[in-house]
Amino acid sequence: MFSIKAYRIETARLVLRPYCSADTAMVDAAIRASLPELQQWLPWSLKEPISMPEREALLKKFQLEFEEGKDFVFGIFDKDENTLIGSTGLHTRLDEDSREIGYWINSLFHGKGYATEAVMALVKVGFMIEDLSRLVIKCADTNLASAAIPQKLGFKMIERITGGATGTSGHPLLIWEMRKDDFSNSSFAEMEILAFNRKGINLFLHP
Repeated sequence: MFSIKAYRIETARLVLRPYCSADTAMVDAAIRASLPELQQWLPWSLKEPISMPEREALLKKFQLEFEEGKDFVFGIFDKDENTLIGSTGLHTRLDEDSREIGYWINSLFHGKGYATEAVMALVKVGFMIEDLSRLVIKCADTNLASAAIPQKLGFKMIERITGGATGTSGHPLLIWEMRKDDFSNSSFAEMEILAFNRKGINLFLHP
């Protein structure tokens, strides 16, 4: 099992937190609005749309995995938590001191910098709160919008995978990496965010 301290993250415009059953309708609406774009890049979306009971069961699975330390999926919400902007996560697909950051944005909110803002917050939490040594982002080489984010934030492209094991609907896969020392020298290391544990304690004030 893995562990995580940060349960809720707040940026200037966003709230990142685990999903719950009450989010089912929001998530369903966001995925349906984004399906043409999602199905270009993300294999899981090829099974969409799913029914509302299936959607609720999936969110419960995400929530349980978060609580049990199996994987850490965050919804990206507006500040009122009435709209789902997208989804992200600190995924446990790597070794104990590393996480993979994945993300997608509701097509209704493309071009507003929300993905970049969410990823910057996760990077800062990953290195400063979770004390990880490495963060990885993977995306298709033709997904220019997704690839622009790690490039902009100072991740280094360490591998380009072609062939059948890409995991991105047949497109060659780019693997980007940032290590803790790289983050310390990044332009967004001083970004102001809040991170709270399950008890609502601000982890930047009481790590």
